[in-house]
Amino acid sequence: VKVQQVATQKQLELSYFETITAASFLVFAEASVDWAVIEVGLGGRLDATNCLSRPELSLITGISLDHTQILGSTVEAIAEEKSGILKAQSRAVVGRVTASVGAVIRRRAEELQIPCLFYGTDFQVLENELRGPDGLSIELPLAALALNGDYQRDNLALSAFAAVRVG
Repeated sequence: VKVQQVATQKQLELSYFETITAASFLVFAEASVDWAVIEVGLGGRLDATNCLSRPELSLITGISLDHTQILGSTVEAIAEEKSGILKAQSRAVVGRVTASVGAVIRRRAEELQIPCLFYGTDFQVLENELRGPDGLSIELPLAALALNGDYQRDNLALSAFAAVRVG
């Protein structure tokens, strides 16, 4: 209700996603949450969630041709849009991506001067073990999980690594 009142006063026309995002942020603020996991809706650079000025950590999963009418017609263009979630004074962790997509994201991280770690280069899962920098070694039995598709296992490994990096 508060979100709609503000939108009406400011004469804003919010989409459903923008309204839900704003309402979520309001609930988080009122509850004084220490941590919140915020998932981008579509894209990154122009997404309603991108109003966060300094996330602790930003994750970018694997990138493929999706929503090309909005995000761009190549994976590199889509990576440019999605890397719009990266912010100065933050950190980034990136899932399994192609070299050309990685180059786009790496360039954005370098512009912002933030650390950016990549699946397959900086961390990986080998024989049910998540391995990363500084001797990180965590049991992660991906093969035992009923996940269809390699991307789900990759995203689980990405999330587990990100949780360790934040914690």
